[in-house]
Formats: sequence, C-alpha cells, structure tokens
Amino acid sequence: MQSFVGAVLIMWGTRQVGVPETPFQEWLHDSIQYANWKLAKETAKCPYAMMVGGMRVKGGTYLLRDTERSVMRSGRSKDLRRREGDHARDPVLKDYEFEPVHRTDVYKEQRGLEQVLHDTFQPPLNKVRPISPQNPNLQEYLDAAKKYLGGL
Repeated sequence: MQSFVGAVLIMWGTRQVGVPETPFQEWLHDSIQYANWKLAKETAKCPYAMMVGGMRVKGGTYLLRDTERSVMRSGRSKDLRRREGDHARDPVLKDYEFEPVHRTDVYKEQRGLEQVLHDTFQPPLNKVRPISPQNPNLQEYLDAAKKYLGGL
C-alpha cells in the first residue's frame, strides 16, 4: 500500500523522485509517459482541439484574414475545426485565412469574446453585431470575456 501511495504522489507531482523506487512505480511512470505521448499524438491530429486546464477544448473564437492580413470577419464556434471546413467550402469565404484566437467551450465566454473581437476589428463581412445592445445578457457575456482575458 505504501508504494501505491508513493506512486500516486509521483503522478500528481507532489513528490519528485528521479528514479522509480519499486516495480509498480516504474510501471506507473511508464504508463503516464505513454498517456502523455498518446495525448500529444491525438492533439497533433486535431490541432484545434487543445488541452486547456486539463480539458480538451474544441470551441472558441476566430478571425478570417485576407492576403494583406486585414481582418475581414470574426466569429465563434463550438467546433473550430468544423467551422474552418465550413468556411473553406463557402465560395465567398474560402480564400480567407482562418485564424483561431481564443480557445473555450464556455458559451458565455465565446459570446463575450466574439463581441470583443468585433468591436476591436470591425470586420466588413460581419453583417450583424454579435450581441445586440438590447440583449439582457450583454453585460454577463462581456464580464465572462473579461474574466477569460484575465481581468484586463
């Protein structure tokens, strides 16, 4: 039992040991190394699914830029990879570079961050303001964006 507790402590980083002390700890160390390698391999397959705070995040906000790097459109999606594909198939948007900006699956943060991007860049292809000034949740969304950005 003592070696199991020691192994768990190694896994959580509260005890640093240069060399595993027991065969079980050695096995656990190898298992953790394999899990980290597998996670890195999976993340490489899907670059828009990132690990943020220990969780896989697929959504967030993005910009579309023209060849001169001017922002032409901003938006949000719960799946950035899918949205990039949607834009690549759109005859009007396919020539613009898709640039993920913020990674979050939290709806309120996405809404607020999308509004921040819209206000910052005023993209000409955005036909509608992301959040209506009459939306009763406007301040809540902007507060969530501010918190995401570290209280800036």
